[in-house]
Amino acid sequence: MAVTSDQTTVWVGQREETVQVWRWRDGQWSAVDGPPGHSQGRIDAMHADASGRVWVRQPASLWQLDPGQSAFVVAMTPVPIRSGRGFLIGGRHDDLWVPSDEVLLHYVADQWHVVDVAKSLATPWSRAVLEDHEGSLWLGNVGLHRLLRRGLFQAYTTAEGLRDDVIWTLLRDRRGHLWVGTGKGLARMDADRITQIPGTFDLAVRNIVEGEDGLLYLAGSPGDRLLTVDPERLTVRSIPLPPHLHVSRIFRLLFEARDSAWLATDERGLLRVTLGDSPQFQQASLPAGTTDEFVGDVRRDSSGRLWTAGRHGIAVRGTDNQWRRYTDADGLRRTFVQLLRPLSDGDVLVSYFDPLGVARVRLDGERLQVKRHYDVGASGSPGKAFLLGEDSENRLWIGGARGIDVVTDTQVQHYGVIDGLVGEDTNNMAFLAEAGGDIWIGTSAGLARFNDRRAGTQTDPQPPTPLLLDATAGGQRLDVGIQNVHVPPDADVFEARVTALTFVAEGNVQYRMQLVGMERQPNITANREVRYAGLPAGRFRFEVAARIGPNGDWSPPATFSFERLPAWWETTAFRLLVGVAIVLVALGLVRWRTLALQWRNRALAEQVAARTSELRQANTALRGEIDERVAAQQALSERNQQLQALNETLASRHSQLIQSEKLASVGQLAAGVAHEINNPIGFVRSNLGTLRDYYVTLLTLADRYRDLESHLPEGHPAAAELARLRAAVDIDYLRSDGEALLDETQDGVNRVQKIVRDLRDFSQIDSTAWQWADLHAGLDSTLNVLSHAIRGKVDVIKCYAEIPPVRCVLADINQVFLNVLVNALQAMDGHGVLTISTGITDGQAWVAIRDNGAGIRPDHLPHVFEPFFTTRPVGSGTGLGLAVAYNVIRRHGGSIDIESAVGAGTTVTVRMPVQGPLDAEPAFNGQHGVKASME
Repeated sequence: MAVTSDQTTVWVGQREETVQVWRWRDGQWSAVDGPPGHSQGRIDAMHADASGRVWVRQPASLWQLDPGQSAFVVAMTPVPIRSGRGFLIGGRHDDLWVPSDEVLLHYVADQWHVVDVAKSLATPWSRAVLEDHEGSLWLGNVGLHRLLRRGLFQAYTTAEGLRDDVIWTLLRDRRGHLWVGTGKGLARMDADRITQIPGTFDLAVRNIVEGEDGLLYLAGSPGDRLLTVDPERLTVRSIPLPPHLHVSRIFRLLFEARDSAWLATDERGLLRVTLGDSPQFQQASLPAGTTDEFVGDVRRDSSGRLWTAGRHGIAVRGTDNQWRRYTDADGLRRTFVQLLRPLSDGDVLVSYFDPLGVARVRLDGERLQVKRHYDVGASGSPGKAFLLGEDSENRLWIGGARGIDVVTDTQVQHYGVIDGLVGEDTNNMAFLAEAGGDIWIGTSAGLARFNDRRAGTQTDPQPPTPLLLDATAGGQRLDVGIQNVHVPPDADVFEARVTALTFVAEGNVQYRMQLVGMERQPNITANREVRYAGLPAGRFRFEVAARIGPNGDWSPPATFSFERLPAWWETTAFRLLVGVAIVLVALGLVRWRTLALQWRNRALAEQVAARTSELRQANTALRGEIDERVAAQQALSERNQQLQALNETLASRHSQLIQSEKLASVGQLAAGVAHEINNPIGFVRSNLGTLRDYYVTLLTLADRYRDLESHLPEGHPAAAELARLRAAVDIDYLRSDGEALLDETQDGVNRVQKIVRDLRDFSQIDSTAWQWADLHAGLDSTLNVLSHAIRGKVDVIKCYAEIPPVRCVLADINQVFLNVLVNALQAMDGHGVLTISTGITDGQAWVAIRDNGAGIRPDHLPHVFEPFFTTRPVGSGTGLGLAVAYNVIRRHGGSIDIESAVGAGTTVTVRMPVQGPLDAEPAFNGQHGVKASME
């Protein structure tokens, strides 16, 4: 019998001579015909689902009546169903379970699925089926059996015929065979048949590649050879590596052409092999790499670029065949990377050697763009990734040591042992995504096959319901079914045992426990027992919630409340009585203490009065002594200040005297040099005039000889000799060039005489007395002395006005011009413009020298005339240039003004009376001479 979900229709099966199905609806029975040819036998089970479909089960057939149909038809199951007795079980998701003697059928979402339970049960048949709230199947067979999470994963281990449980790599070849690389050789899987390949058992096969020649190429550990396997004949051939290139492991083999491949190794970097009758191996040179670099992977992306991952970062060979290296300086979290997985959209997954997650990168031209990271913090993915993959739906599969995560843009789904994964320690490169949706994953505990179609019918496990098994207070058992239990005062220790109802993750349950009233924060633990000691009197509430794994959702908490009664000394009345007694005692102590303090205060007042009188007398005497010492100290301070000012004046005078002596010595030396040069130049000038006369005489003689040569008879020996000599000497060239040489020499002598004259005029060694002088001449002679520093570097602009002679010591004034001009040249520090202007205002002649140099900072301007103040580096000047100029102009009754702006230049204006100072004295000894000073 079956009843519809809306409780309006009843279905009943009847067997007399033939099988008949009856339907009760709207108060009356009606017969519904069965499928033709199925009127015999018996009806063992009936089921009506929520969609209105009715199912009828016979031992060897299944009937189906869809809504709106008038007769049953035979259901088209994927395999025949046969059993001694037929069962139908409705599922939790409006689905149908159909047990039989050979398989278990599941109908959900209008599709049939075959659940192969033969390998999991002692016998292939099943009768009772139950899907619990966690998605696990419970099967009634010879005993009770459980299938975790409804068989999302199918496991293949040594029990199914593999030689080793460690699975390193997978390949589906062009013939449809599945090849499995294990820690002990190669195996081939066809349906459920596993064939071991002899000759490969001593190789841990880490990589399998199908060549264009149809052979399979194997690489792994030990890394002293490659193996080829004929997939039809199953014959094996070895390709040994040269001894100097032997490694412990070859991680990946990647073909570049039919007979050329790359090998990623752990001890010899990237190797390139040329296959053929005589294979050749050689190391590839990677940028910023070493010959022993760890290279964990080599891949080719969708654009044809070659990628390698190693100790020194990612190396990429572009379409221009040029290698480029990318490290943490390009955005990676760490330079050492281990695995690569090119994706269908052009991105590349990169796994770090350290537990730093997985980076998703892309090349933008030659720049590496890190698009995002997958790790525990960002997406819940494992920190250390051993497996990277992408399936046909573009989902990312990231495996670590605790299972595997399926990552999309919106969520992360984790699978582990509780979901049926044979082992949670996934292995490098052991990933294969089939076009039909199934996923093959290699682990250290075997090979797992993920049923993607069945995963769509699964729901995430709900958090288990927590239960409080028992609780005690002070050793006395409490009834956990009752709330607000009272416990005696001596029961100050609370203990409890908890559990959670789950069949999926018995060993992966976490509990969140808190004793509210004693703890502010809950404790998360996997222990199922808890103990609290030292409970004070008061009300408490014990709460416990449960979840599966560290990332699961918490269940609603189970609670138990109780109250520990206070002891007599913990009661409010006792505490009030104790408080009153303490207050009375305190008041008595305060009263006694107050009387004692009053007596003590009177005695102290008398002692203070006597001591105060003594201190007043001592204070009067001390004040007089202090006044005397202050007066003496003030007089001493004034004397020290006078001595310090005198010392500073003497030091300044001493420095100026030293500088003046140096300047005088240089002036004497310049005048002596000018005098010594003047004498030989006079000889040269005189002799040069005589030489010119001799030259003219010789040319006249030569012309006469040429006239006489024309009177010699033709063929005369002397005529031939003269012609040969004239041709050899080239008298015409000597005539023109000789005159030019004499003119140039005369010009050089004139220039030397002018330099000597300017030097003598500047030094004024011949006169140091007050005299009427032409300031323009002094400026010009100073500019000539500095011509070596001006020529080709500085443009000099002269704006001279008409000014009369000025009464001054010209040597000192020239020194002022020199110091100011040298400072201006050094301030320009390269090509600049120097403007010199003159004029006369109110009986004072003035000279303004302006540069367009760096200028003087405002905080330096007040100090420029102080001796030894300089802004130049140490050793580049004395700091006396403007100080000397200032003293010279002050003795002349004049002034120096400076205007400057940083970056715009400086203008120094010198003013002095035309008539000279009223008390003109001889010039200060040594202030004249040639001396360039630096500010």
